[in-house]
Amino acid sequence: MTNDSSADPNWIDAVSDIIRRIATVEVLDRFKQLADDEIHEKSPGDLVTIADRECELALIPELQAVRNAPVVGEESVAADPSLIDQLGTAPAAWIVDPVDGTANFVKGSDDFAVMVAYSEGGATVAAWIWLPVTDVMVRAEQGSGTWRNGTRLQAPLGTPQRHGIVKDRYLPDTLKDPIAAATPTINRTLDRRCAGVEYLDMVDGGIDTLFYWRTHPWDHAPGTLLASEAGLRVGRLDGSPYLPGVAEKGLLTAHPEIWDEIGPGLDSATAHARS
Repeated sequence: MTNDSSADPNWIDAVSDIIRRIATVEVLDRFKQLADDEIHEKSPGDLVTIADRECELALIPELQAVRNAPVVGEESVAADPSLIDQLGTAPAAWIVDPVDGTANFVKGSDDFAVMVAYSEGGATVAAWIWLPVTDVMVRAEQGSGTWRNGTRLQAPLGTPQRHGIVKDRYLPDTLKDPIAAATPTINRTLDRRCAGVEYLDMVDGGIDTLFYWRTHPWDHAPGTLLASEAGLRVGRLDGSPYLPGVAEKGLLTAHPEIWDEIGPGLDSATAHARS
């Protein structure tokens, strides 16, 4: 199948339908129904469930029927780390997080999402985040805005509230104080432990600052496009664009005024650790 989006102008809606249909069966129907032997640790504290694995496996052939490109999924990369290289070498690629917020999913919290993105030439050009419990589908295509269940979204861009999430879970201990010093005006709010939910909070105006140190593509390719298409500023700490195939630490999504305020300080505080 061709990768030319003009060949199927409805492909964004088609992918939305695929995500809803597959994840309803593989994820939502398993919510609060998991048996103990369907939950495992990939590494200490990093959970994976049958829902993660079966959802990703089911999505792969259907996404490739829409666009014939390699699929870089979180669980596939866990099994074969070399797959991630295709984000930098293949002309196009799918990026899949079958259950974002797996720990929340396991404990029965609604804060989990199914996320898909599509990249061309190393940049994210389309993205989808589905919240299964509430059936909220948010999607974006580069240059066409961000849409939630058919309604276009624009992030609030008036006076920022300075409420945000500054992730320190994966920060080296030596960076925690410098990061705090670089973000003195940000009132930290609760870490939702789900990037998909956090990026949608950004778009809705619940928070206006979101800083991550670890930047896996399946966690951030979808949300960064949704945020930027809604009018927020997204970038690496040196101001360069976020490209999912580039393995670099540090990613800031913020109200443009806040980005200008704290971005340079974060860049300076973490430059030595990112090199």
